[in-house]
Amino acid sequence: MKRIIVKTTVLVILGAIVNVAVAWGCALGHNIFNRAPAHSSGTAGDEIWEATWISDWGAVWVATSRVRPISADAIAYINPPRATLDASLSRYQKPSDAYTSADAEVMESCVTELRGWPFVSLYSQGRHLFTANDYSMMQRVKAVPPLVAGIDTGLTWQLSGATWPRASGATWPRVLPTRPIWHGFAVNTIFYAAILWLLFAAPGLVRRRRRLKRGLCPACAYPAGDGATCTECGEPLNVERVISVR
Repeated sequence: MKRIIVKTTVLVILGAIVNVAVAWGCALGHNIFNRAPAHSSGTAGDEIWEATWISDWGAVWVATSRVRPISADAIAYINPPRATLDASLSRYQKPSDAYTSADAEVMESCVTELRGWPFVSLYSQGRHLFTANDYSMMQRVKAVPPLVAGIDTGLTWQLSGATWPRASGATWPRVLPTRPIWHGFAVNTIFYAAILWLLFAAPGLVRRRRRLKRGLCPACAYPAGDGATCTECGEPLNVERVISVR
């Protein structure tokens, strides 16, 4: 029983390591910015928001901008409301406490990038809060918000002019995600642990089957004989099973 617990624990740890490696591989090697983004905007309470997102295998990228309280300037800057933000996207775009508690007009930009396969399992996030004075001069502020989660690799993606006509020639940083998306992380970890178990266990199962077929001890390949245990290594033998395999 103890060996089973140890082996299971090791497989789960290895599965988690592979899970992180795959998510980071997606972040470094899968460019989703050659796909056309989707756009939406709307109002909620005293705020107005706009969202841009891309979804592809192994990756989801979401950028939102929120302004509150709503003013004529804010409505003029952001497109008029057209729809509500999808719940699956807003889950990772919750506003900060500083934004929700602000009395004066503020704008918060948040960019979240989710990576992993077969389910997204890790995410990185950048966030920037603009005061009223910053908001009027927002074009001078760096477009990429400061990271609050993730590791900046120093590498960048080139934005395609065909899919990002207003940002042709611009770049976006390649960030390694570090925060877990627990449901995706758990499923992916079990998935990779199962694959590792098959890779490690399959050769042994085949080897034991072949030894049983030849009337040998499945553990040490010594002739099984008719005893309840192997006379060479002491491995318990199921004599009926050996005979049936023969």
